[in-house]
Amino acid sequence: VAVGTSFGVTIMDHKAQGLTAIPLSELPSSAEGAGLAFKFRDTGWKLSVISDLSLPWIQVEGAHVVNLNEGRIAVVSDFAYTIQNAPIDRLDIVFPANAENVRVTGSDIRQEEQNKAVRTVVLQSKLSGTYHLRTTYDVAVTSNVQSVTIPVARTQGAEREQGVILVSTPPFLHVTEQERSKQTL
Repeated sequence: VAVGTSFGVTIMDHKAQGLTAIPLSELPSSAEGAGLAFKFRDTGWKLSVISDLSLPWIQVEGAHVVNLNEGRIAVVSDFAYTIQNAPIDRLDIVFPANAENVRVTGSDIRQEEQNKAVRTVVLQSKLSGTYHLRTTYDVAVTSNVQSVTIPVARTQGAEREQGVILVSTPPFLHVTEQERSKQTL
């Protein structure tokens, strides 16, 4: 008797009567993916299994290109998701509160849901492995401002998020770093 689970489901415990546990290596190749294996001697055996859903582990690499112009900041962000342990079908992105013309592109997007600054991307089906998502948006700034905070979108729900920010300007604008956030992007 072999017991296996779908991706994203974990066997938490089991009770067996009339069964003897055997190594998984003794199973035929047709039982690939099994997590438990038993042999029985008679027909009166019983097996109960307790399973639970695994939590996804999500890591995100972000690459943000920020183009500073007079009166407007244009941002293009590419997010590379790595999803392990369990599949997901929703991705949350937090945009700056004053973001305008927000667009999200990626494969198999079913719909987008907006709740304040959080935009939820709902996918056609659950996925695991790698997934790429691109966002574009603008932020208006007054032209006489001497200091600007770089408005970068962030993911929500990831165990780890890191990345790079590239700031480009026309030749007539001069950029210097005033303060850096303690958070890792």
